[in-house]
Amino acid sequence: AGAVGRRQCNKKQDMVVCVNCAKPVNSIVKVFAPGTIRLTRCGGCGKVADKYVEYELTLIILDLILHRSSVYRHLLFNRIYEETRPFLDYGVYLPFLKLLLVSLFFTAITKCNRYQIDNGLSLSDVAAGKLLQIAIISVLEFCAFAVGVFLAVKVWVGKRYAVIMWNYLLMALILSCFGKPCLILTMVWDNHRDHFVSLLTVLVTTSNIVGVKVFMESSTLEATAVIFCGHVMRWFLQLLVYFLVDPSLPVGITIF
Repeated sequence: AGAVGRRQCNKKQDMVVCVNCAKPVNSIVKVFAPGTIRLTRCGGCGKVADKYVEYELTLIILDLILHRSSVYRHLLFNRIYEETRPFLDYGVYLPFLKLLLVSLFFTAITKCNRYQIDNGLSLSDVAAGKLLQIAIISVLEFCAFAVGVFLAVKVWVGKRYAVIMWNYLLMALILSCFGKPCLILTMVWDNHRDHFVSLLTVLVTTSNIVGVKVFMESSTLEATAVIFCGHVMRWFLQLLVYFLVDPSLPVGITIF
């Protein structure tokens, strides 16, 4: 049933899954003595339940870029972020909040840079109120995107599962936006800005699809449809801003 239908519980072991086949496992490591552990094998697929326990951060990031579903399962369900709260009934872990803030910050910075270029202004010429508007729009766009995804998931699987762990869906969306901080490079590569943004748009969108696919344990097509619904909500908000607030603001029908 994947993460969608997994029942709420208070023990981390009830949430631990095999990163390869997503089946629940009792534990991902066995401790024989202080400093002596062995990785557990999954009873379903026979593979090591979570190889990422021994991976360095660089390799984990590389697998995120390569769109490995297994690394999403590790980071969402198996990694312990807080010893006192190994499983969350509600809310999100602090590292995910930090990643969200960083993503929103660089999205807003990129929009400000685009606003300057489109209007032929320098940063000192942009009013503080306009910068605040752009920052608020960046936050609202992410919220609209998340609401669209949530509604699509509710319609898609709401009748099949009594419990949907919305906070883990939110963390999956945040995690899959890991590429957004790279937007800062658009301020350096002016000559190739459009090409870079296009590539980054593909990276973030396909990562969103992988994140939702892991959460729902669905097909790629189903996850793509859910992400599309999220972008429809984002585009609707962008149109409202364009026609009702200020057409000069950097919104348009874009991902960033």
